[in-house]
Amino acid sequence: MTQGEFDNDGVAQFGVNDNDEDKFDNTFKVATPIGGVLAWVKNLTGVPDLTTNYVECNGQVLSDADSPLNGETMPDINGSNQFIRGNSSSTGTGTGSHTHGLNPSNGSLYDGGTSAIVGTSITQPTYYDVVFIIRVK
Repeated sequence: MTQGEFDNDGVAQFGVNDNDEDKFDNTFKVATPIGGVLAWVKNLTGVPDLTTNYVECNGQVLSDADSPLNGETMPDINGSNQFIRGNSSSTGTGTGSHTHGLNPSNGSLYDGGTSAIVGTSITQPTYYDVVFIIRVK
């Protein structure tokens, strides 16, 4: 099977003589469009450095004449500890807003709807920190 061919499951296959960096680049060129964002666990032992086709999403202005995104500001997903949320467009960041009130009859807080808020702390599900990267070429 030559480089870039697909097996019966639609998975890109590469020859045994390809080096690791070529395998990484070629696999994700097939699977990730330019501007595609991926989660990357970069601190694991054995994880190679990013290739030149990807940069971390740290809000920097891309300076790469070979990229169609040259001069664009990359999203700052990592530096601002944001999470990714699906939408019909990718227009940038947002914040959810809502109001909290105090029920004078019993002193409980409420969120403007019918549910009462008990306590003052926010409970998050457990999470694993990752670094978001974006394909730039």
